[in-house]
Amino acid sequence: MDNVIKQADEKLIRLSSDPETRRLYELREKQIRDELSNHEGAKQEGMEIKTREFVETLLSDGLPLEKVAEYAKISIEEVKKIQNSLNEN
Repeated sequence: MDNVIKQADEKLIRLSSDPETRRLYELREKQIRDELSNHEGAKQEGMEIKTREFVETLLSDGLPLEKVAEYAKISIEEVKKIQNSLNEN
């Protein structure tokens, strides 16, 4: 087992000392971070859309602003913004 660890350690040292390998590794890491960031952004956007739809439904059912804010877990100011945008349409 020690031999396997030693071989892996030697390979790691060899690869990390190669500038091209290091550059490719850093590019791959950046790509992974960018993909994760894009995924998180899309997830956040989807959650905001669902919250807005939920608020619109509660408002159309005539619930008071305070209850809508409580149920949707957003501020009354945000509820008012959504309500105003509904009134504009």
